[in-house]
Amino acid sequence: MGAAALCLLLSAPVAAQSVVIQGPSQVVKGFPIIIKVTVSGPAVVERFDLNSSTGAVRVDLISETGQRYAIVAPSRTHMLELHRGAALDAVSTEIDRGESRSMLLDLQSIPGTDGLSMDDVPPGRFRLSITLEEARLEHATSMRPTLGSNEIEITLLRPTPAEAQVIATIRDDGRHRLKLRDGVRWGNTLVVGADLESHDLRGISPTAREQLGLHLAMTRFLSGRRRIDPEAIAALKAEKFPAHLESEHAVLVAELKRSVGTASPQELSSLAERYPDMKWRVEGIARGGSFVDRVNRLAENRAEKHR
Repeated sequence: MGAAALCLLLSAPVAAQSVVIQGPSQVVKGFPIIIKVTVSGPAVVERFDLNSSTGAVRVDLISETGQRYAIVAPSRTHMLELHRGAALDAVSTEIDRGESRSMLLDLQSIPGTDGLSMDDVPPGRFRLSITLEEARLEHATSMRPTLGSNEIEITLLRPTPAEAQVIATIRDDGRHRLKLRDGVRWGNTLVVGADLESHDLRGISPTAREQLGLHLAMTRFLSGRRRIDPEAIAALKAEKFPAHLESEHAVLVAELKRSVGTASPQELSSLAERYPDMKWRVEGIARGGSFVDRVNRLAENRAEKHR
């Protein structure tokens, strides 16, 4: 996006739609820092998830002493704007008035466009907020309105020597391209199906393990370590996740259950009613879950390599 795009993001008019973020109050630097972003319509914003570190998102952190840090993710609509409609539609999600959609964003995996990332933010207590750009077609080559969020408080902890070693070991895993400067591009562990549990994680704190929880749960299947079967799904369902990840946990369980034929239409309907902001994800499950498709593709790739 560069300095010019950053300037646009800073000076663009702020629209009135609501963006609400939820996240952990305390995290260990270097491990996934996942926040839940809920956008209320009408709005058109770029889609993002734990697999991707792109999306027109600006993250602002203000320390207790007033020091400010801004991390800006590269925007896919800026990259694709010359292709207009089809390209923008491919990376955006339209939210109607009266509806809301939630997505997950891993702050640790954002490779800031101006070189600034979470690795550059020192340990300490911060107020954190984000700003999203609108991604409407009529704004494809002009200044885009922005949607600002609420603030949450977060404390960044310095990793212990044992935790720093775990981060370095995963980062330097020669089987995959996981490096993001001095840290890990955690989204790539999901894209390539890295086997995170093949690393010795015994030295990390409960806080760091909680941060890794969702990635561990998904890579367990993506890496082929665990088959998708009723026993594995029951074990996943019994796992505990932070409050802001409960709906993601429930949707993941439902998607896996559907893949083995144990999720009824009534169960999916009930899930959508319980988490209205995840209705769009539940509807995607009914059409065929992308997570399970990815598990199958990675399994096929591994089989092909061993032929």
